[in-house]
Amino acid sequence: AAAAARAGIRSAVFVPSDLETQKIITTAVYGGTFITVDGNYDDVNRLASEIAGEQEDWAFVNVNVRPYYAEGSKTLGYEIAEQLGWRLPDQIVVPVASGSQLTKIDKAFQELIKLGLVEDKPYKVFGAQAQGCDPVSAAFKAGHDVVRPVKPKTIAKSLAIGNPADGPYVLDVVRRTGGAVDDVTDEQVVEGIRLLAGTEGIFGETAGG
Repeated sequence: AAAAARAGIRSAVFVPSDLETQKIITTAVYGGTFITVDGNYDDVNRLASEIAGEQEDWAFVNVNVRPYYAEGSKTLGYEIAEQLGWRLPDQIVVPVASGSQLTKIDKAFQELIKLGLVEDKPYKVFGAQAQGCDPVSAAFKAGHDVVRPVKPKTIAKSLAIGNPADGPYVLDVVRRTGGAVDDVTDEQVVEGIRLLAGTEGIFGETAGG
């Protein structure tokens, strides 16, 4: 929405109707068309994809131009290495929704190694999900390569993707690096938010908790 406003491009943003009010405000403020959908993110993505497919000059950011959208997540990996003095962390924990962010942070680390900007060293990647939407965690624990879709029910709205597109690739990354994928209760999510606020002065959203 912000990028479209700056570029003078018409935008339409679809979100679940029960999305947190703060997120609705920070998206609607840019002036594009804002539509709430009775359903979860999987329902929203399906509807947006269908509508974009019917229009000749529309693109659905989460599918049609996904490579650009997903590659942007690599900057998180770049910034982590930079802020550690151009070193890679021993371990990293990444919230898992579609799974793209986790795989692209790993890709960023691999690119930095290949370019010789950081030392080539082992690191472990861990994925975090909420128990109310834990298809990747469940697949990891069961030793499966295929992720079975679930119906989301969690306060971590931004992670509530029951059919994660990059789930299998998350499994590949965590297994290759010696990490894991696990899940926590909504109560533990809230505890995490309070801990981060009380110790670091950062009020994170539910995905951060």
